[in-house]
Amino acid sequence: MSRARGRTIQFDPSQVAGLDDKVWQKEGSSTDSMGVFFSLRGEVLKAPGIAPLVYEWNHRNDKASTPVNPFIGNPIVSIGSFQRDGATDILVEFGGGLYHLDGNEVTKLIDGRYNARTPYEATRFLQVGNVLVITNGKDPNLKWDGVKLSPLGIAGTPTAPIIAERDPGNGTVDVNTGSSISNTNPSSSLSMWSGFSIQKNSTTTSDPYRYKLTWVNDAGQESEASAASNSVTDADTREDALYTILVANLSDTAPSDDINGRILYRSMDGITYYEIAYLPGTTTDTYFDSTPPGLTLSTALAEAGTNLPPPLCKWAFEFRGRTYYGAVAEDPLLLYYSEDGGAKEAVKASNFIVISSDGSGDEVTAYGLGSDFALIFTNRSTHMLTHDKNGLPIMTPVSRTIGAVSDRAVTGFGNQIFFISESGLYAFDGSKVLPISAKISEQVKNLPPAHLKDIVAWADAINRRVYFSVVSGASSVNNEVWSVHIDTGAVSKLPFPVTSAVRYKGETIVGFNYPDAAGSPVYDLGLWGASNSLGRSDSGYEGTFETRWITGKNPQTDKTYFRLDVFYVQTANKDMTVTWHTDWDRDSIGSTTFKLCDPDALTWDEVSNGTPLTWGDIYSQKTWDESRVRCKRINFGVADTAKYPSDQPLTAKCIKLTFSTTADKTPWKLVGFMLHSEDHGIRAEGTD
Repeated sequence: MSRARGRTIQFDPSQVAGLDDKVWQKEGSSTDSMGVFFSLRGEVLKAPGIAPLVYEWNHRNDKASTPVNPFIGNPIVSIGSFQRDGATDILVEFGGGLYHLDGNEVTKLIDGRYNARTPYEATRFLQVGNVLVITNGKDPNLKWDGVKLSPLGIAGTPTAPIIAERDPGNGTVDVNTGSSISNTNPSSSLSMWSGFSIQKNSTTTSDPYRYKLTWVNDAGQESEASAASNSVTDADTREDALYTILVANLSDTAPSDDINGRILYRSMDGITYYEIAYLPGTTTDTYFDSTPPGLTLSTALAEAGTNLPPPLCKWAFEFRGRTYYGAVAEDPLLLYYSEDGGAKEAVKASNFIVISSDGSGDEVTAYGLGSDFALIFTNRSTHMLTHDKNGLPIMTPVSRTIGAVSDRAVTGFGNQIFFISESGLYAFDGSKVLPISAKISEQVKNLPPAHLKDIVAWADAINRRVYFSVVSGASSVNNEVWSVHIDTGAVSKLPFPVTSAVRYKGETIVGFNYPDAAGSPVYDLGLWGASNSLGRSDSGYEGTFETRWITGKNPQTDKTYFRLDVFYVQTANKDMTVTWHTDWDRDSIGSTTFKLCDPDALTWDEVSNGTPLTWGDIYSQKTWDESRVRCKRINFGVADTAKYPSDQPLTAKCIKLTFSTTADKTPWKLVGFMLHSEDHGIRAEGTD
């Protein structure tokens, strides 16, 4: 034998490098995992589950003789949060309706909308100031102020005002008749009327009048202006007369419930209009204009096309005082943005950026927000959005080949943005796009292409992870969550069917489903990571972790494996199974089980009738003040004695270990293991 190393002990303190399918895997990596997390402390732990919030709460408290699931038959495809007056509202979408969650009661806000069945089709929620913007790219954009739903922006315009004339169609006013204007006798005291009337200054001057009207909503947003009124002049009004202009036809049916006023503008040249009055409500039909023509007015009517409502879009985001609108049905290659200065509900006709000029379908798909920048994605490219010193948007290309599949497949954490492209899983660190995991990227390519847009991403700042809920295998709905540790790049998988997620008071609320006692799916809201079960308290899930292929210092050498010392955190009186495989063969060579505690170990200061209690006596009630690490010795053997005689030692070039528990709700933590083996070196040619 050459290069023999004799008896060796190899200690693997942790396996936190995540999934890796390379032939020669790096230290700490895993071949496969399901239902486990990797912790920063170097542990492999059973993933916490999801605790139901609404249906199960009603069921447990027996609020009705037959508890009714408010989400029956409908996945919760979108969740939004809205903060106001120190409180946080939760809005959910299911079954073509939007609902408000108040405690554990679900109240309908609106129905008859597009019945989204997948996350990509679902509604998006964005809080901008004191309103929650609601978009889905199919139904009209809405906003929620905590009390009512109303359209986003003002699409309609008031009818044109009408000025009363001396003789209809004549276009003049005359103080001598008073039929079309309110007038006073010039012999009256001028001081009495100087603040309430217009004084005719010269018989040689003709002052023309024309008016426009706009709607104003309760957020201060103004609509586009009405058509101009008819035009009148005071050409026939004698010198020094006092008069007022009677403007009528000002009442109109408001286009939405949030309209609470109107603004009347006047022009003396037919070109520039200035504000002369704010008219509260919508019913006042007339206004007597007594503002002198020579008075300096400062608030001009915005130019046409300035106060247009936002386009029908799938998603929106806020960045540096502007609201951006993307995935616009009519203009999928453009990104629209609002005016600054507080006009969040209006989009000027010229406020758009051409993201892609490629007419072959490279459409705007997604966005991501960093601490001081935003990313705009198309199907096949990435661009960075910033602002210049004047607050105007600047777009800089980042990648010409990598894009994002949808806005819901993007999530930000600190100054990093994580997203899934058609070619894999990537992160943007502020300067460049980097792949995260070769294994996950390969598995992204194997996901059903039609469901890539249904990926749902969210971040967990406390545990420093990002998650991606995907449609995997033969399923047509989201059925698996990929967990990515941002500090190590470690990736693991969870068998959780999550369709939506939102942060709420430091926690994450998800829309998910789980089987009831009869096996039918139950749709509910759930608290992420708050339980060791999935849905029902008795609904557990399997936790499995496979190590990499352990080859020692040299994969060519023959080795004899004697035993394994497993280090774990004592949690419960439950079984864990350890299985071993050799020589790159997935077939099991042998397995054994051990308890995730030592049931015979005496506890501290726990006595019953003078007899010290063991951990096995009180494991279900005992909570340790600190984590206890224990060690279990496992001797290797073979299961198939016909293929591998039992009197033969376990000799191979490499070994892989699998740790698993059954589909129950038992938490567990592995700290590491110590592998005892003997390295025989490379055998000479012709030896056995």
